[in-house]
Amino acid sequence: MTYNWPTPTIDLLLDDERKAVSVLKSEMDFDAFSQPLFWEKIVAQRLGGLATSHKALHDVEVEIWRKTCRAEVKFSRSFLCHFTRIRGKDWSRNIFKWAKPRGCSGKDTVDAVILLGIDSGMVYCWIIPKSDIARNCSSITMTVPAERQGSRSRWDQYAVPFDAMLPAFARVCHNRYDAPMRAKGIRERAQEAVAKAHVGDLFE
Repeated sequence: MTYNWPTPTIDLLLDDERKAVSVLKSEMDFDAFSQPLFWEKIVAQRLGGLATSHKALHDVEVEIWRKTCRAEVKFSRSFLCHFTRIRGKDWSRNIFKWAKPRGCSGKDTVDAVILLGIDSGMVYCWIIPKSDIARNCSSITMTVPAERQGSRSRWDQYAVPFDAMLPAFARVCHNRYDAPMRAKGIRERAQEAVAKAHVGDLFE
């Protein structure tokens, strides 16, 4: 897999927004890119939805194909994690870490968890179905993609470029809604096949 999906964080903003972020950083040492609410708003904007209130059970809500879809948004800045040397080799490297990806309550109302990782001014994105993260998962940790030297994370099957977030999120949400219906259809077709076979046996 090639790791060409990150997007420059500055490309997520309009010109006046870039200026505002720059002023806040230079004059007040306020980093907008480190604020959870900032990322919730950006994701909501990209999905065409709304960021919810602080006490809501999910961060973003959007209607897609007449269904209300919900997301939990988590972001992490990369940081250097020191590991014990093995056979003289230093395994220390920059990593992302997201604590409680499904929140303290398990966030059972969400359809997907959107992980954002920021490294060297670039943002990586993973859109993970809720069902693929254990309800009591304490954290998700992965090496920054640019430092993996050919290896990959098991979560990379959910990696998407930031500008492809909407179709990926819609697919995850509707797969979740449609799964019970598909399973029911499979069961019904199997029962019909058994019934037809039984009828055939009676006439042999």
